[in-house]
Amino acid sequence: MLSAIVGMAAAMDFTLRPATNADRAFIWDLRQLTMRPLIEPLDGWDEPTQRSYADESLAGRIVLVRGEPAGVLTVKRRALELHLTWVAVLPRLQGVGLGAALIRHAQEEAAAAGLPLTLRVMRANPAVRLYERLGFASDGTALSGLPTDRLTMRWMRRRCTQ
Repeated sequence: MLSAIVGMAAAMDFTLRPATNADRAFIWDLRQLTMRPLIEPLDGWDEPTQRSYADESLAGRIVLVRGEPAGVLTVKRRALELHLTWVAVLPRLQGVGLGAALIRHAQEEAAAAGLPLTLRVMRANPAVRLYERLGFASDGTALSGLPTDRLTMRWMRRRCTQ
């Protein structure tokens, strides 16, 4: 039991570094491991399209745990929001708080910028519950033109009023 607790604490202790072209294979492998089981049954797995999505994370950051690549965090600044494009961690590190810690990191960035943090997620993705626990909300509908099996969710730091 103690080793599991130590492992959980270590998984949440992460650093971020900018992604580089040298990370392309890691990002692609991570996309296949984490997204293919969700996407393929609904939309099919179109490799060129998925590779282009993976390549978007070359503009993001690589998550390091104990100095080794463990995930990806890609946040894009838009005019009126920060958009969480993709957050993913290796399957062996899922369920120990690392994903939540990365999302909280993105929330802190959004709060510092005074902007909401948005994301799109497949309704069938188990991460929807995590996003809700971390304060994201959806009106239950998709944006115009988007498939209805995907939600747009939004988080904004609440300001205390006295």
